Amino acid sequence: MYLDTATFEQIAASLAHEVKNPLSLVKANIDLLQLCDETNQYETNYRIMRREIDRINNLLIDFIQIANPPTIGTAQVSINQLLNDLCDSFSNTYRNRIHFCLDFNSNEFTATADEKKLRQVFYNVIKNGIESIEGKYGSNCTNGLIAIDATMLGDYIKIAISDNGGGITDETQEKINKPFYTTKQGGSGLGLFFCKSVVSRHNGTFEIANNAGEAGGCTVTICIPI
Repeated sequence: MYLDTATFEQIAASLAHEVKNPLSLVKANIDLLQLCDETNQYETNYRIMRREIDRINNLLIDFIQIANPPTIGTAQVSINQLLNDLCDSFSNTYRNRIHFCLDFNSNEFTATADEKKLRQVFYNVIKNGIESIEGKYGSNCTNGLIAIDATMLGDYIKIAISDNGGGITDETQEKINKPFYTTKQGGSGLGLFFCKSVVSRHNGTFEIANNAGEAGGCTVTICIPI
């Protein structure tokens, strides 16, 4: 018997939630064991176990997001407001290190979409750009740049999110669309897969490519229908 898509997604989400519960119990018992280890003999082991539990937990969180597809067409979403809010939030965190430049080309963009999932897509893309910048210049850099340009492309809103980070290698370009592939330590490899899945469910497109010129970095281009 083959499961339909909706049933499979429901089982996948339930399974992920069920795994998270014993993981929390395991982590709590590691804390208890460490309290009883007066000599700190196994300090390294505790740290490794916590790190791997966190990695599994992050993987499950990303998996749950993918297994719970957005309900498309539920609300009119202001793309301008959504991106402004995100950049304001990031600006407060990365003040004087990462600079954000938004250009809506004098347009007010509104799309019928799932606002929560779309916000997570933009958040993931911007965060990836920041991490690429920090990987290139260091976490205390002062010349990081995230540029967001939004224009109309026929019946679509085209949002280009660029960074001046290290870009992506040829190997990464080939594998970036595969789930569980990641270049980040402790990463799940589902972040971009989630983004592409959400945009696809909105009948849009998601592309990533290196920038030309000395500045380097890469650009993620997202097109969603109005």
